[in-house]
Amino acid sequence: MCLCEVLSMAAYGCYPALLPLLRDDWAMSNGTAGWISSAFFIGYVGGVPILTGATDRIDARKVYLGCLGLIAAATAGFALLAQGPWSAGLLQALAGAGFAGTYMPGLKILSDHVRGPRASRAIACYTACFSLGAGVSLWIAGLVAAAGGWSAAFWAAGLSAAAALVLGIFLVPRTDPPPLPEGVRVRPWWLPPDFRPVLRNRRAIAYTFAYGGHCWEMFGLRSWLVAFLVHAGSAVAVASSLGGAIIASGIITSFLGNEMAMRMGRRRWVTCAMLLTAVAAALTAALAGAPLLAVVAAVALYNLLVMADSASLTAGAIAESDPAVRGAAMALHALLGFGGAILSPLVFGLVLDGAGGETDPLGWGAGFAVLAMGGLAGLALFRRIGSDGPPPAVTISSDDRGNG
Repeated sequence: MCLCEVLSMAAYGCYPALLPLLRDDWAMSNGTAGWISSAFFIGYVGGVPILTGATDRIDARKVYLGCLGLIAAATAGFALLAQGPWSAGLLQALAGAGFAGTYMPGLKILSDHVRGPRASRAIACYTACFSLGAGVSLWIAGLVAAAGGWSAAFWAAGLSAAAALVLGIFLVPRTDPPPLPEGVRVRPWWLPPDFRPVLRNRRAIAYTFAYGGHCWEMFGLRSWLVAFLVHAGSAVAVASSLGGAIIASGIITSFLGNEMAMRMGRRRWVTCAMLLTAVAAALTAALAGAPLLAVVAAVALYNLLVMADSASLTAGAIAESDPAVRGAAMALHALLGFGGAILSPLVFGLVLDGAGGETDPLGWGAGFAVLAMGGLAGLALFRRIGSDGPPPAVTISSDDRGNG
């Protein structure tokens, strides 16, 4: 599952790695360039309620494999058909919809097959590989684009997703949906799930809101990282390699953060990690006009800290959810979390334009300040909604029309 995740994510980092090149080639503003990044997450959020929610009602393997094929087709389509912001945004949205049917459904397949004491570390491994896949995708996209142009980078990413599909066909296990309580009517799989049983679980929802703040920072940073390094004085090919290494390093703190959460308690660790992340964002904003070495150090620290609570947030939401509605819980977790990912790249680009543009350190500082505010908002909701007491009983009544 982790190998398939890394291979399929080659498509994820292509556009952020090549944003400076495409922005100049297509004469786009920073706001428009940020919108194309956001389009990926618009597709994700549009697809995730149906695709992840469906795993409570049909074999998750079918959803997973079909969406790997969609990622491969959309990414190759970008190489072949993208000619400007609108076509690029549409193809990015299709790739994002494919990602909606692989990331969380893949995590559900994993959590359904790995139980007991190993479950938390298995989830941490899977979520940590998100950083590895994102970093490798930026690195490879920059290298391939330097040798053969931006379209070659998207062709390579499409082939990588196709390799994940072939691997998944042979190795991903069948995962039948769990039985639902007697008397509960189930909606067809292609309709969104009923989120009411999930929303009644305040402890699970608290982790989901915190995940929204986490995604706001993480995807805002990743969407603009290469462009920020170019602003600091790096060449595009070097910036993509640096950015890939920085993002891939998050696998370290994702693992360590999960271990810390197991020792300190998840709520306490999430609070500490999110506060430290806000400090790192403020430091990055303050150093926006500094020499390249200082900028690299600042964004590397920021990335390490932004990943420190990633596994804990997802593991917490899964642990607090009712197994009968786990697919719906994970769909809502992804829906609210990646809702922040839609807005942050766009807002960052608009703030950058409004505060002086890509040549002005003030604009970059303002952009990173906006990322910090989103993360702190997620932390505030986490502390406000969650409870240290025992988790509430989560029941599914016939009035809920079941998990669907």
